Amino acid sequence: MSLVQDIATYIDANSDFVMDDDLFVGAETVNTPSGSIVVREFVGSTENESGLEERAVQILASDRGYVNAETLINTVYALFANKSGFVSDDLTGILYVSVSSMPGFVDRDASGNFVFSCSLLFRKG
Repeated sequence: MSLVQDIATYIDANSDFVMDDDLFVGAETVNTPSGSIVVREFVGSTENESGLEERAVQILASDRGYVNAETLINTVYALFANKSGFVSDDLTGILYVSVSSMPGFVDRDASGNFVFSCSLLFRKG
């Protein structure tokens, strides 16, 4: 399984979001229903000087309501922000998650949804 799929599975298991209902992997927000979360990789994955693999992941939240979209992104952000040592069957090998960008408003998509984003860096051992 890919890391983004594992992250989506972790979100599904630790929140009210449900895979392929309001939680998607690699999709564009315009192709998902209002009130959705999208997990996808983005530029920035590398191996750092200590030899740990770093994987950059973007989380997107979209909803017709500005405050609702902001609440969605903050819910997912709280699952990961600056956490070390996951004990999870879904995210084995993750040593630390650091924040690349805090949750913030991006734009409205073609469907009229407000889109919020946060970027996280997953360090794997």
